[in-house]
Amino acid sequence: MQMDGKSGPQIWPRRTAILLDGTDVTLPPRLAVVMGREADGVSQEMLNAAHKRVCLPMYGFNDSLNLSVATAMMLHHLFLCCPAARGDLPPERKRALRVEWYSRLARTDAQRTEFLSRVDNPPPPFSDVRRPDAHRTSWVPPKIARKEQEQAASLVEQRQALREEAATGQQQQEED
Repeated sequence: MQMDGKSGPQIWPRRTAILLDGTDVTLPPRLAVVMGREADGVSQEMLNAAHKRVCLPMYGFNDSLNLSVATAMMLHHLFLCCPAARGDLPPERKRALRVEWYSRLARTDAQRTEFLSRVDNPPPPFSDVRRPDAHRTSWVPPKIARKEQEQAASLVEQRQALREEAATGQQQQEED
């Protein structure tokens, strides 16, 4: 990969970075944002090749975010700075990516054939990428689900015992 910023992308790792706290950032035509590992950050090789080092503002008691959250926030911020960058791929690159990903997503040869038949006529993007309401259910690990069922059964037994006690007490009062 060319890392000179002229023919290849400019590289912006986070360590020892300037704060991206506004939308007045000018993005280069090609940019590689390098996110380091959670354990030890960006490699020295990437730091040496970097044209600029940036980070997002953090407020409160934390000084870092989970890597996936930090990556999503960085991309979101960069797209706010340069909305025109969304979908800014040449058609031949889009097609190559479709071939690559349609092949990866297929689990069978039949699926691969079907998916690849759509490379030049892809389905339209979803208007809403969230899961449909019918599929928004929480998942509970089996061990916790069993404990919850046991607690619920125990509660039912306790309530039944209290009702029986109350009924017995009421009968004794009526007899007295």
